[in-house]
Amino acid sequence: MFSHSMDYDSMTLLDLKKICKERGLRVGGKKDEVIIRLMEYDESLGGGAAWQTTPVTVAGGVAFNPQQNTQFVVIGNSNSGLASTMGTFILIFGIFRIGIVFFLGMFWDDFMGQYVIESILAFLIGISYVFGGMMIMAGYRNGVFLVLGTLVFSGLLSFVYSDEWSPLSIGMDGFTAPAYTFFCSAFCMILTALPLLVAPQDLKDGWPEGVQRMIDSKTTSTKNPEKKKVRCTSCKQPLRVPNDFKGKVRCPSCEAVLEI
Repeated sequence: MFSHSMDYDSMTLLDLKKICKERGLRVGGKKDEVIIRLMEYDESLGGGAAWQTTPVTVAGGVAFNPQQNTQFVVIGNSNSGLASTMGTFILIFGIFRIGIVFFLGMFWDDFMGQYVIESILAFLIGISYVFGGMMIMAGYRNGVFLVLGTLVFSGLLSFVYSDEWSPLSIGMDGFTAPAYTFFCSAFCMILTALPLLVAPQDLKDGWPEGVQRMIDSKTTSTKNPEKKKVRCTSCKQPLRVPNDFKGKVRCPSCEAVLEI
């Protein structure tokens, strides 16, 4: 008979199910469920059997022996894929929004002439969804905020264009249009916020590396504006001052005061 000290975690699911079958236990389930089932069976027969003090790691949750408090199972985070899943859906939706613009532009006569502003806005909204979805897939919290802001903006435009069919609206006229727009926007916002509400520990601050470099570059250029070169009228010493500086400066060489 197998003892409780067996390293079930190192066995394959097929081997574990064979042991369950030999012991008359239910065979179905995931690996962590089968391991816990075997551990419970061992506990019911164990009596004075020696307990294993080394933690057993499986995926799914935490289990331990309440009597000995030395045998436990460490479970991985089951929410780790939530952000990736939601980000994928948002990415696909963004591509769909962009595709609608190109499709209508190709097959609708004079579409770009009639809806040029709406088409540009719809394209930018689609790009925002794509970028936000990619950020959420990469685990960035700012991606969630970007998509939520885009949903609010897109929802407001749907209210504005609710009485006509355009890249920004499906053309529902009457009382149902605002209600439908509000429901869709609210529902999508709840879905988008799920990673933030359910598994905030899986999200990280900041921006993707390329975007962060652009932000840092902009911040640096703001803090350190471009400088221009001027020469002291007395000693001809070159001086560097900010481009937008106006006023008086003192030459460090001859102490002369210059008007810039």
